[in-house]
Amino acid sequence: MGKLNNYVNTLFEIAIDYSLQVDSVEVKSVTDSEMNDLLVKGYEKRPFVSKDEKIETSNYHPEIFIIGIPHIIYLNEQNDLELNLLSVAHGLAHADIVNRNVFLKELHTYKHQIDTEFIPFLNDVLQIEGKERVNQLFQQLSPISLYTSSPIHQSIFQVESRWYEHFLTKAVVKELNRREFTNVALYETIIDRSKKLTGWEKDFALFLSVEAVYFYGIKKTKLMNEGWASYWQMELLKQLQLKREEKFKLALLEANMHRKAEQGMNMYSLGKRLWEQVPKQRLFEVSEENCDVTFLHHFYNESVHHEEQISSIRQTITSEKIIATEYESVKDELLQFYLFDKPLLSLNDGLTKRSGYLTIQYVNEPYQIRPDDLMSFKQRISDLLNEKIYIKPMGAIL
Repeated sequence: MGKLNNYVNTLFEIAIDYSLQVDSVEVKSVTDSEMNDLLVKGYEKRPFVSKDEKIETSNYHPEIFIIGIPHIIYLNEQNDLELNLLSVAHGLAHADIVNRNVFLKELHTYKHQIDTEFIPFLNDVLQIEGKERVNQLFQQLSPISLYTSSPIHQSIFQVESRWYEHFLTKAVVKELNRREFTNVALYETIIDRSKKLTGWEKDFALFLSVEAVYFYGIKKTKLMNEGWASYWQMELLKQLQLKREEKFKLALLEANMHRKAEQGMNMYSLGKRLWEQVPKQRLFEVSEENCDVTFLHHFYNESVHHEEQISSIRQTITSEKIIATEYESVKDELLQFYLFDKPLLSLNDGLTKRSGYLTIQYVNEPYQIRPDDLMSFKQRISDLLNEKIYIKPMGAIL
């Protein structure tokens, strides 16, 4: 452990020499079971996970980086020296981009609120109300909380909406830009209208919106974040005074990390390749300003497409498969995947106020929403409000 600590201290110094922002970072060792728990829950001491969150835990996970005050690099205690070194270097690069990126650095405050307010509140509620009751409410609210609003949501929407005209019909884009759809918080409106939520339940619901913002910011920058960490890890490690066999093992570990998957894409490999397209003098500038959609738009070129050999398979609502291998088609599919990672739903505030009934409209393109999923979402809201609600596609005559 002493040898690892010496290397870790040196890696911090090397990162600073490269002008990486690695202040307020801690390194902790956890068991394999604790690592899987962190991976599933998203941060330490989170008691629940939504049934809709599907995380693969069957593979071995050497490291996880959690944003916070401080940020924490968790190392799997089963790692050997070389895997720990790779993990720490990877984590330090994560720390830099979350301290630098315009969207990610805003998450520090949200995570601090989760740690200092939400978790203590939740522990008190669990003791009084019991885990079953609190978990039941969590499962009911969690999918709806994805439609909260925040300055981060609005900023990313302003950036991403520039691509809507390319992928959505003109009628839908026009409706999305109408005043009664903009800057309206669907989740907060539902919570405010609910007469069933009282006392601790309403406080709990509002805390979930803080958590939703935290995970939203992470999700919208994940490709460039993982790519940044993959880009810098070996650059930092090359500066360590290592034995030949240690260098060889690190090279093998990184090669394995970037190995192409039989299906899907390797986020580490694609992310690193995208950063390699950025002129070195612009690296920090690009890392500060972008989210995944803008990053892909600017730097996914034909060279990246050829090297990564990405193809896309889209399964339609009727189970037909559309396969694309051409550069332009695959780039469009990637942009759509990151743009529309969840269905677009908007509260029609004007019609809701005029009719007295909560009216939600959804965008059924470029991906179609499964009717069962839509009805399940509607039922969750109906149960909370105990009133009639309307949910219809954009463009419907109301």
